[in-house]
Amino acid sequence: MELQDKSALVLGAPGMVGREICHALLQEGVSTLILSSLYEHESTQYAETLKQEFGKKAKIIAVWGNIFVRRDLKDLSRQELISNPKARTTIITDTLEPLSREILTAQELYQLTLAYKPDLIVDAVNSATAFSYQNLFAVSKEALLELQQSRRDKRCSEELSTAVEKLLMTQYTPQLIRHIQILLQSMTEAGTKIYLKIGTCGTGGMGLNIPYTHSEDKPSQLLLSKAALAGAHSLLLFLMGRTAGGPIIKELKPAAAIAWKQVTFGPVTRHGKPILLEDVSVSDAISIGGKLSKTYPKKIKHLKHDGGPMALMAPYIDTGGARGAGEKDRHRQRCLRTAGAAATLQDFVRGLSIKEVLRNV
Repeated sequence: MELQDKSALVLGAPGMVGREICHALLQEGVSTLILSSLYEHESTQYAETLKQEFGKKAKIIAVWGNIFVRRDLKDLSRQELISNPKARTTIITDTLEPLSREILTAQELYQLTLAYKPDLIVDAVNSATAFSYQNLFAVSKEALLELQQSRRDKRCSEELSTAVEKLLMTQYTPQLIRHIQILLQSMTEAGTKIYLKIGTCGTGGMGLNIPYTHSEDKPSQLLLSKAALAGAHSLLLFLMGRTAGGPIIKELKPAAAIAWKQVTFGPVTRHGKPILLEDVSVSDAISIGGKLSKTYPKKIKHLKHDGGPMALMAPYIDTGGARGAGEKDRHRQRCLRTAGAAATLQDFVRGLSIKEVLRNV
């Protein structure tokens, strides 16, 4: 496929792989490049960076939001979706019901694809991680505990209803299947010619467990879920590529890399927002006793810096994933152990020629 004067949509553009893909596409002469990311600041900041180098040669557009839900839910965090009963019901219905026209056209991925009708879509989102790290195991245990408690109390509590709904909206396979259905229909209607997926094998090709980043005695259930979803995803793409009327499908699976985007110092974030340091005096401290509650009974006071709340600052490794810069705080120590053994995935992407990948297309 000749890329000169073509339009391209890159999902996960500001990520580690997405950045290299965007540069390669612009160097090959695409006329319009749509950058998609989960968070607004990631897309807009990266778009400004690219415009400084390629702004006179191509139209660069920043878009953002969760591509796995409806447009009106795309800017809500996972926790906000879970805590909203109406959003939970919508997601469960959209996932488990037969794919209707109403469900299809409400999805962010469909509306994004139809709005720009790109000739090429490059999907650099780690979809297997996005689904598997919703943590079906933890949610299932939570639902089981609530069910057991309700049986003992001979009641059906609001907590049980919520736990069961969370369990239903965390099922991996139905989410993946629905995503594939929406993706195919969106590309078919938009006239997309090629879909290139940057996939994953789940463990960087290092067997069932990654000793550098997952140091459990046994293979991690979450990690194996990710690998299982990655395999299922590949087979669904294999079948999509043999579906009449659809675009040409290609997938690349890096299978020998534990990598990061950058090692830096800055604010530690969670779900794109900085973690703020709280100031609790001895007099405001909570006595340990009775039932433990996650709700602080008093107004939270934050440490101040330059007139505003102070964020937690620390060195961190940005792995370029969907959670964004600084959000790997809970993985920081095990990621730092990786530094001596890992190579950057940018080297893998730089070694690829977009023309070579898309040859004979």
